[in-house]
Amino acid sequence: MLYNTYKEIFMGLPQPVITQQMVIAELTKAGINRDIAVDLSYRYYTNELTYKDIEYLKESFDIKLKHLEDKIGNVKDELDIKIDTVENNLNVKINTKFNELDKKNRH
Repeated sequence: MLYNTYKEIFMGLPQPVITQQMVIAELTKAGINRDIAVDLSYRYYTNELTYKDIEYLKESFDIKLKHLEDKIGNVKDELDIKIDTVENNLNVKINTKFNELDKKNRH
């Protein structure tokens, strides 16, 4: 009876199908060398991933994440500079127009 309940609860639910090719594609998309991705995906499917494999993935993803964060920071800084430049240019144009209007009103 308990087995049937377990079977109904856990085995009766549709499970997503993740193929080895999908794992390889995701790992290579994340920047992992294709040969390493193939090896890791094979070991994933045969339940042979080791702690070292998981450490490698973590380090690899941490490095990629750090590079991504640095790039985002650089883009943010560049955008801040561009926004400041546009704001300054607009302020100069506005001040110029006000000065022109002041000169016209004095005459």
